[in-house]
Amino acid sequence: MERAVANTDEVESGAPDPDAPLESIAEDEIFDYITGRPVKQTEKEKVRQRVARALFHEYGIAVDDMQPDFPIPAGAGAERRRVRKADIAVFAHEASHTVENLRRVVVCKPEPKTTKVAKIRSHEQAQKDLDELQELMGYEDLPQLRYGLWTNDHDLFFLYKDVHRFGVNFEPRADWPLADESVGSRSVGRLHGPAAPRRGVQAEDQLPALSQLHPR
Repeated sequence: MERAVANTDEVESGAPDPDAPLESIAEDEIFDYITGRPVKQTEKEKVRQRVARALFHEYGIAVDDMQPDFPIPAGAGAERRRVRKADIAVFAHEASHTVENLRRVVVCKPEPKTTKVAKIRSHEQAQKDLDELQELMGYEDLPQLRYGLWTNDHDLFFLYKDVHRFGVNFEPRADWPLADESVGSRSVGRLHGPAAPRRGVQAEDQLPALSQLHPR
């Protein structure tokens, strides 16, 4: 089948440029929101695409400041020899895509398959999953990389890395701050994690999943 590749010079109505070139993609592929290239439509990829859209529309992060599958040396200090990939890496605005310019990282997992109503986990209950995110965020040697997100479309866990003279602490957060440049349209729902529930409100009542925020 053929689809028009998204064009940055769209008319105000939001319709794509009629002169945009057509590119053929397979039935099991979609266009990546970040790169515009065809990617395999896996369950994990569906989650990544919804997160990428939210980062632009709701957090004001420019698409050009994102990169999928960005390799990051993992471990602490001199032991950072293994390489892991951030499913979405966010860099300083208009900066080159290097480890030194990393500001935020996202780990995406497929939405869990279950017939039961899944409960929202706390950060403590999800610590095994968050270990992967913390390793990706690094330690004292990556002080500028402060924000991380782990999500499977049902659970969303936001972390803030506090770097101090004695090391680092990974602090649970309910959300991320907007990008300083704030280029998004704020046309879709905000993401929210399970930290810091409002007074008198259960955490589960204020945490819509990405599948609810972004209709398939």
